[in-house]
Amino acid sequence: RAFWGMYAATKAGAEALVKAWADEIESTPVRACIVDPGRMRTAMRAQAYPGEDPSVLPHPSEIGPLVLDLARADATPPLT
Repeated sequence: RAFWGMYAATKAGAEALVKAWADEIESTPVRACIVDPGRMRTAMRAQAYPGEDPSVLPHPSEIGPLVLDLARADATPPLT
């Protein structure tokens, strides 16, 4: 998307870094996970898509339980 290149590049870079780190620490008890919640009702999203109806998007608080679940010591991240 025009004018969002820096955001997209840093997001892609962070994802690549976490994936590489996950491979590097595979034989340790440490886990590395990436959560991509998809479209969410945020101020940044509203700025990027001003004509979009925010009421049809999930609120960021809806992703909280997943993030907390992944933080548990016995959690197994879903594979996608």
